Amino acid sequence: MNMRYTIGGAALAIVLGAGIGCAREGGGAARPTAYATGGEPVAQTLAPAAPSAEAGHHLGAAAALLRATDQQSLNGTDKATVRTLEQQLHESWQGVDAAFRAMRAHLAAQVRAGAIDPARVHADEDVAANAVEAYQKQEFFVLNGLHALLNPEKRVAVAAAVRSGAPGRAEAQAQPEPAEGTAARLDRLTRELALDADQQQQVASLLAAQPGPTPARQSAHRERFDALLNAFPTESFDAKTTVQTMQSPTAALRDHIERKVGFVSALLPILRPDQREMLASMLERSSEHARSGTAE
Repeated sequence: MNMRYTIGGAALAIVLGAGIGCAREGGGAARPTAYATGGEPVAQTLAPAAPSAEAGHHLGAAAALLRATDQQSLNGTDKATVRTLEQQLHESWQGVDAAFRAMRAHLAAQVRAGAIDPARVHADEDVAANAVEAYQKQEFFVLNGLHALLNPEKRVAVAAAVRSGAPGRAEAQAQPEPAEGTAARLDRLTRELALDADQQQQVASLLAAQPGPTPARQSAHRERFDALLNAFPTESFDAKTTVQTMQSPTAALRDHIERKVGFVSALLPILRPDQREMLASMLERSSEHARSGTAE
């Protein structure tokens, strides 16, 4: 069964979007899915579920290719190697998961207090960026290991399986979901935070000023993912070399966090204490949700 961890709550997903999804089958090791960062509403989250068009890139390709090996005829030794690679990737993903859960917990406390602490945000951002960088290095190792394991025919087959979205529609998971408009996002925030008429006008202005993913960024996201799929079947494939000219995931992640937390900072003065408590509780519940591994 394929599962995605999100931070929970439509309002929460609007104000904070980024992360890594994770799939588990038959109680085995969790398999990280697409890593996207950035974005607008529900599909993009601040932690394990969606670093999208702005910061999402090749992160997730290793998980998709590993998953595609399920459809290949591998001997027992090779299957064991694939499971080891999956476990290594999952263990690295857990560091990202922990970093974002801690960030959400700290942010919840700041929301409840009614003010954002820039020093705390920057410290959490550093931890998250380091975790993402470590995950990227691990993904390079896993991609190169899988490439060495498979013969040329199987490399072509698994890349084709990912492209076709089978198994598990891995390629579809790696793509940013379409952004909702300001009206839809405002409606979600109004429902979940019980905004009154005056608050709705103020929040509408904030949402209208919030930059969203551009077509160029969305196209770049797909191009990054495709670059790895195109290169993977070749004999000369090297994961790091393939993506070395692409934008750093940590730079994009930092930009994403700063924009989203900036939005929360501007939102807090508009909210009543009881509404801040609602938002803080959503953040706390989302951390517990991610920890429990419950799919939304």
